[in-house]
Amino acid sequence: MLLLATISVGLGAALGVRFKFFILIPVILLILLAAFAGTVAISGGVSAVFISLGLTIAGIQIGYFLGAATRHVGTAERQRWLRSRIVSGSIH
Repeated sequence: MLLLATISVGLGAALGVRFKFFILIPVILLILLAAFAGTVAISGGVSAVFISLGLTIAGIQIGYFLGAATRHVGTAERQRWLRSRIVSGSIH
């Protein structure tokens, strides 16, 4: 379960850095299908299926939030740097 949560957060962070919010809908659906199939394949009970689905959804969303926050901070820092270069006249 820890591996599933870690992969979900990492995938969500990668998506958050690159894509807008609407990418989460198809990705969550695909990941849910994969998590469901994987849990059923290892003969997990009903509770194991629901736990893995919940971890997957939460991990994707938390990772997306962290990735989007990273993108936002990076963009803000770049804009601040560019403004300081323009004001000082260093950019031609």
